Amino acid sequence: MDKIRFWISNARAIALPQSILPSLLTIAMMVGMPQFSWWLSLLSLLGVVSAHLGMNLADDYFDYQKDTTRIRRQVHEEGVKTHMEKCHYLTSGKATTHDLAWAIFGFLVLAGIVGVIVLYNRTWHIALIAIIGLLLGLSYSGGPLKLGYRGFGEFVIGIMFGPLLMIGMSLASANQLTPALIVISFAVGLFVVNIGYVHSVLDLRTDTLSSRKSFAVILRSKIA
Repeated sequence: MDKIRFWISNARAIALPQSILPSLLTIAMMVGMPQFSWWLSLLSLLGVVSAHLGMNLADDYFDYQKDTTRIRRQVHEEGVKTHMEKCHYLTSGKATTHDLAWAIFGFLVLAGIVGVIVLYNRTWHIALIAIIGLLLGLSYSGGPLKLGYRGFGEFVIGIMFGPLLMIGMSLASANQLTPALIVISFAVGLFVVNIGYVHSVLDLRTDTLSSRKSFAVILRSKIA
């Protein structure tokens, strides 16, 4: 249990409302539909939460491999306050990248098991949505696309936590999709994007200094 709590905490569980609230909103909108199921709705919510935690840890893994986390830590130690120090559990030696990989695997396997159960009881379209979500999540900071490093991070977040999540939840909970939900899902996606923008503003100075240090490290390696 201590290990589970450790990884849930380090997977930035504080950010879970970004996926839980759109899921609950979708469930509320689907209640009363002919094929609505409470047990499938709550099971799907568990899958969404597990996938969210797994993707957060995957983002840490890719950032750590890119060395941006250690550069941010150096900037922090030089006196510039960071809003959030990522991967502190790795830089402090409390866990290894091998441990992190297994934690990512565990969360995503749980989400996959939930997905198989829901898929068995619902439409195959849910599998397509899950695959798209997995690819977008891994491509946020992982190669070869690394969308977050190419200016598409907000787009990915908006799509994943808005239309993709809510459409998937509506199909899982009631096997139905309504025009109203589609419209609202885009508004929810924009709301989550704004949360990301707030964090970007808070970390503006740190990110600027980290980028300069990263460029300096790359330049020195090429000269050497």
